[in-house]
Amino acid sequence: MRFRRQVSDHPMLVSDTSDNATHPPSSDSTIAEHISEDEVADSPLAGQAEVEPKRQDDPALAHGDDIVPETRGANGLSRAETSPGRPQRRLSTMSTRSRLSATIEINKVLLKDRIMRFTASWFTVIMGTSIINSLAYLLPWTSTHAGLRVFGLCFLIASSFLFIVFSILTIARYILFKGIFLVALRHEVHALFFGAIPMALATIAVGIALQGDGCGLPGAIDAGAGLWWSSFLLAAATATVVPWVMFTEHNHSEVALTATWLLPVVPLQTVGSAGADIAELLASRRPGYAFTILISSYIANGVGLLLCLFILTLYFQRLVLHHLPGREVIVSTFLPLSPCGQGAAALINLGRISTTIFPEMARRHPDSQYLALLAQTALPLYGAGLAFGLMLWGLGIWWLALAVVSVSRSYWKRDVVFNMGWWAFTFPCGSLCLATLAIAESLDSIFFRVIATMLAFLVLFTWLLVAVPTSYGWATGSVFISPSLDHLPPILPVRISANSRKRHRALRHARLRGHKG
Repeated sequence: MRFRRQVSDHPMLVSDTSDNATHPPSSDSTIAEHISEDEVADSPLAGQAEVEPKRQDDPALAHGDDIVPETRGANGLSRAETSPGRPQRRLSTMSTRSRLSATIEINKVLLKDRIMRFTASWFTVIMGTSIINSLAYLLPWTSTHAGLRVFGLCFLIASSFLFIVFSILTIARYILFKGIFLVALRHEVHALFFGAIPMALATIAVGIALQGDGCGLPGAIDAGAGLWWSSFLLAAATATVVPWVMFTEHNHSEVALTATWLLPVVPLQTVGSAGADIAELLASRRPGYAFTILISSYIANGVGLLLCLFILTLYFQRLVLHHLPGREVIVSTFLPLSPCGQGAAALINLGRISTTIFPEMARRHPDSQYLALLAQTALPLYGAGLAFGLMLWGLGIWWLALAVVSVSRSYWKRDVVFNMGWWAFTFPCGSLCLATLAIAESLDSIFFRVIATMLAFLVLFTWLLVAVPTSYGWATGSVFISPSLDHLPPILPVRISANSRKRHRALRHARLRGHKG
């Protein structure tokens, strides 16, 4: 198994003979601006004498990107004849879209080009990073608690910093390039990764609460609870809006189904699992607030778990009928570990914490017979959660075995091309480790403690495996790929390319004049 660098098969990146190959476009552009005849004439598209022929095997045409727009002025007249003596031609946006969505190199790109290609899949980096903090904090070996918690704190600080940076880049992307958000939401793959945002925020929220409580920081638990509510709202929105768009806008098929369908709904389970830890920290100080978070976590985990089971049923059928997915997405076979691990951890921890919060609420409200009855259900609820948690943990181990065999079969004695999908290794394995830690605490089992420790080291190893090429790809620009840009409305690629090209020429001439002066 050999690693090789990811390269693009787009012809525009391999043999671009236009002026743009020598002078790359600047990214100082906005989509909302109008273009003039000279801008269209000077754009890289004007160098193409004819419309590129449509080929059935062209990836740029896979989703109907063979539209050839006719640029019109404010009076509605065609601008096909841009200047006297210029041959009449039509403008094809196919290669421009390919250029916008394709991989980039650092010596050919400015900040706005990175922003334009920055997708929600980058938040999977935060998920995989912040979950290491939770594992390091919760590992049961008391003799190493101090060192492990400092180690986990480093990952928490890093993930918090990355979340701030990625949030700024995401907001800037949708403000600077108007129209891209709806295009991304309607993309069959890109839209699924919006679920990574609330999952990243939920893991950071619980990390702040745990580390802040351990360090004795006042207000850390309340800050974590506030972030948790934000992740709760984002998870609810993602689990509702993205499936609705899948029902109404996307064109999915059974053969193209992958485990990434889980991404929009798993955040509800992550929120439920994180809410259990926050409710436990609040139980002795503010039991009423903890009770509210506990009930909300039960609801979120229940909805997310049931939806994930529906999707896993479809995914199992797809694997049986159409076999394993391709090598490019084979890493997604690890994703079923997330609903199994997060669901098991949530059920067990919520049941255990209910044995503390429910009796406390009944004690504080002695006149309420309903709370008295609720207190009696705490132990049965804990037992049921432990039983179902063990079932989900076993299902997760089964999916883990299948994923390891599937990935090994696909990559054995073959070149391995890194992509951002490799972050599917870290968070799912970390979720299964969280479930193992919950079982170990409930059963007081040394066996599950050892298994949890082994899984924690596996998560750290996979994090190192993907963090190094991700850092290299960030520096070189080789991981900045946005397939959803292939589906921009016809005129938008022309505007982006034309405006960028014109500004780049102006900057180049200004620099030349400065050197001559």
